[in-house]
Amino acid sequence: MNAELISFLARYIHISEDLAAVFMKTSLIRKFTKGTVLLREGDPIDEAYFVLKGCIRSYVRLSCHVRSDDRKIAGEPRPL
Repeated sequence: MNAELISFLARYIHISEDLAAVFMKTSLIRKFTKGTVLLREGDPIDEAYFVLKGCIRSYVRLSCHVRSDDRKIAGEPRPL
């Protein structure tokens, strides 16, 4: 599955063999159950997430309104 991530990223940026080797060593592929919260507003960020398969929902707080944005990904990864 790490090769799938490298292939996906290579469509948008140049991935050298050295960088690909780093990804292969350090990338961790994880599965999350429906409803899992990955990030909350104000949380420190120490990881990057790439959605390879599934669906993700993000919420944006604008003053007193909340807007939802659904991104469905089935089979082939695509950028959010």
